Amino acid sequence: KKEALIPLLWGTEAYPLALARCPDATLLLFCRGELDWEGRRWLAVVGTRRPSAYGEKSCRALLEAIQPYNPVIVSGLAYGIDAVAHQKLSVRIAQQGALVSDFIPTQGFERGHFIQRNRLIAGLCEATLVIETGEKGGSLITANFASQYDRELYALPGPIHSQQSRGCHALIQS
Repeated sequence: KKEALIPLLWGTEAYPLALARCPDATLLLFCRGELDWEGRRWLAVVGTRRPSAYGEKSCRALLEAIQPYNPVIVSGLAYGIDAVAHQKLSVRIAQQGALVSDFIPTQGFERGHFIQRNRLIAGLCEATLVIETGEKGGSLITANFASQYDRELYALPGPIHSQQSRGCHALIQS
């Protein structure tokens, strides 16, 4: 069964409060599925598209440890750590949670949308957890937005010589 697409207008009760507090909040969101926006803690989980066994195992362990708190896990549905965080296809997420975008549903995927997607991920959440990222990339963009929005920011340390941990180590150092 395909869920209906629901428009969420900034300033209305249906719009996520955490995102509404961001100075660059989008005026209109599109949502497929349902979530209690205000009843649960929201955590962004982002990281490399090519996680190591350490990154995957650590992601699963951390999410399992916080499961009793019933958080809403938010990601950009990219490969790698995002996929490990969800372990679901987008159809199942829409049935069990929600898919949220600030792009018109008929608009195709474009590489240039990544920064806007990362802004939305950080804006929806109280905290962002970065698991394995290099010195550049989308995970650090999401972390930067989280910092700008004065949200909690966490980074998982990794092996000291790992290229995939350099971004996390830089976040921890700063």
